[in-house]
Amino acid sequence: MSNKARKPASGGARKHDVIVVGAGHNGLTCAAYLAAAGLRVLVVERSQNVGGACVTEELFPGFRMSTAAYSLSLLLPEIIRDLKLDLDLRPRDPVAFAPYENGGGLFLWRDPKKRSEAISELSSNDAGAYSELHDLFAEAGRRLRPLLSYPATRKQARRAFRDSGIEGLFKKTIDGSIADLCEEYFESDFLKGYVASQGITGTTG
Repeated sequence: MSNKARKPASGGARKHDVIVVGAGHNGLTCAAYLAAAGLRVLVVERSQNVGGACVTEELFPGFRMSTAAYSLSLLLPEIIRDLKLDLDLRPRDPVAFAPYENGGGLFLWRDPKKRSEAISELSSNDAGAYSELHDLFAEAGRRLRPLLSYPATRKQARRAFRDSGIEGLFKKTIDGSIADLCEEYFESDFLKGYVASQGITGTTG
């Protein structure tokens, strides 16, 4: 298809090749790619703000936060490159905080040593087990990431796990229950609860 601008339709109405409903981060990304391909794109949004889940709002007086998009893990480097995005990315550290019922809480740091020391306050065995489980899902994520740029089938996903060298990697991380994994790896009920809660984030039943 030609990238040349097309003449407006009769009556002064502008003709569009594509109409994107919703100016959230996914809609805007799609629109940017379509426009870069030479299509005439219209984006419609019912809200006064664009950005969808990436909008920062003052939910409580003096406290501004993202309304939904808590992580950039699904923003592929290819998108940043293709759209020439100038982003000021600041990795969070600690990665997470889980409060204890009686005060204080568990900090999960990026540094493996600091993270293990924090978990060791709950259980020295769980400190090592958390690292093992972290590596297990890191390997699964490494194999799934190339599939994020197109609608991969389940068969293609299973094929990507074949030569992982980790027995049952697909069954454990994709088909399996996070509750079962927590029971297998951890002895601390607190850590079981925290990890299981993270395992269901973003899922729908």
